[in-house]
Amino acid sequence: MVTKEPEAIRLNVVPEPQQAGGRAVLYPGSVGRGTEIMSSLDKDAPDTFCGKCGVRLTYGLAKKRLEQYVMRCKTCGAFNEL
Repeated sequence: MVTKEPEAIRLNVVPEPQQAGGRAVLYPGSVGRGTEIMSSLDKDAPDTFCGKCGVRLTYGLAKKRLEQYVMRCKTCGAFNEL
């Protein structure tokens, strides 16, 4: 059986949104060591990485769902979108 690696996407860095245009802005909590902001169980979904520092921000989330968010990186503070 061949295991397929999930697609890896480096997100686009954007300025801090004043209004997210209908999208939710995700600010990571300050508790914990992990860098991930959100995860789900979709094994075919891409892993996403901060466009500035390269740490993983999400895994297991479908692209359609990722389009709904602007994500702030816990490590470097950059705002990222798909």
